[in-house]
Amino acid sequence: MTWSRGHTQSALAALLLGLAGVWLVFNTEWVDVNVPPELRGPAKTDPLYTFKRFAGQLGVELATPDNLDHLPPPGATLVLSSRFWDLFPERDAALRRWVEAGGHLVLPDQYRGSKLAWTTIRSVPPPATKPPEQRPKPSSAASPAGDDDDDEDAEEDASPVASSPPPHPNAPRSAMPLPPRAKPPACPGFVEPPSVLPAFGAHRRYASCGVSGATLGSSAPPLWAVDNAHGHVMLRVAVGQGTVTAANSGLPLYGATLLENDEALLLTAALRLARGQQLWLITDEKREPLLAALWHGGAPAILLGALALGLALWRAGVRFGPRIAPAATARRSVAEQIRGTAAFIAHRGGRALHQAELRALDALARSRVPGWDALIVGERAAALAPRVGIDMHTLARAMNPELSRHLPSALMLLETARRRLLLNANPAPASMTTNPDIPPAA
Repeated sequence: MTWSRGHTQSALAALLLGLAGVWLVFNTEWVDVNVPPELRGPAKTDPLYTFKRFAGQLGVELATPDNLDHLPPPGATLVLSSRFWDLFPERDAALRRWVEAGGHLVLPDQYRGSKLAWTTIRSVPPPATKPPEQRPKPSSAASPAGDDDDDEDAEEDASPVASSPPPHPNAPRSAMPLPPRAKPPACPGFVEPPSVLPAFGAHRRYASCGVSGATLGSSAPPLWAVDNAHGHVMLRVAVGQGTVTAANSGLPLYGATLLENDEALLLTAALRLARGQQLWLITDEKREPLLAALWHGGAPAILLGALALGLALWRAGVRFGPRIAPAATARRSVAEQIRGTAAFIAHRGGRALHQAELRALDALARSRVPGWDALIVGERAAALAPRVGIDMHTLARAMNPELSRHLPSALMLLETARRRLLLNANPAPASMTTNPDIPPAA
């Protein structure tokens, strides 16, 4: 067996794969990570899904109206987290009357007492924290060499990383000491002060990671509260026959935070959840869209206005054709022409028919003979005679009904002149049409 170039390439590839595997073994770390299951259905789309299931297990009657147009029944609990609940000025007075009649109002998440001064609850800014004072170290000359305090300070300042010898510069990374991992800070939690009645029979501490803001204070004695290191972060006071609970820490209403630590207990204590309780949760001030509201409130007026507008546009619009189809053009028959002429003569006389024939001849001659309108009857006959082949004197007598002895012959002569002028025919001999009583051939 001979060693070929292909064997050399295979050996180099195997060596590279082996070195890569060794590097992965010494430079990677395999750990198990808990991946939460993917949310599906309502749990993925509804942020209040966990709270709704929790309230249902407790037997609470939960309602989530879109706005504060209507208040809950007396004795119910109202969680008001909408920013625009005071959209109408009269709502503040109505809400106060409802609370004084026995309602329980809950104001979560960064309470601001400026809008609800009648609750007597106000925000108190947290006290300013002072930086820790550093204790000056005594000099070596002023303290003995074997002072125990110096030894304790040295032990406190020393750390495992600092006390270990520095690694060699050429040492592998796996042999270098790793810094200690910082532990996640524990939730500070809240505690019920001894001056209030506990929510569950005994004063207890709630392990909660809710972010707390400024503390709360009130001129009225608290009925229930939870405190942090600076003061009340949740406070309940009496207002008339009802109560108001305000919170400057986040209540676990949204997401799955309710399932962590003591969030469920803290929420139960803040809302006083119990079986059969009516709980209203208002998170937003939703309104019907403008177009839908206009339709629901004035549909008849909108329909009539749209109908009137449509009729006005139809009347003022440009038409694509005449309202009535035009009659087909056709040439009238001779019998119809004779009947029409006879009816015209019977109603208006022969003189009107002669005038109509002259107007027809004038309308045609005006476009054929220059200066036609400025000529008198004799001049018109002289200008027209050579063009139509009719004697000038005969044409002049036909154009003047006073001189014509036979009206039908004059009408025929004028019509002959009009047709010849229209066809621009060659002039005929004058001897053919010298007698006005005998019309020339057409």
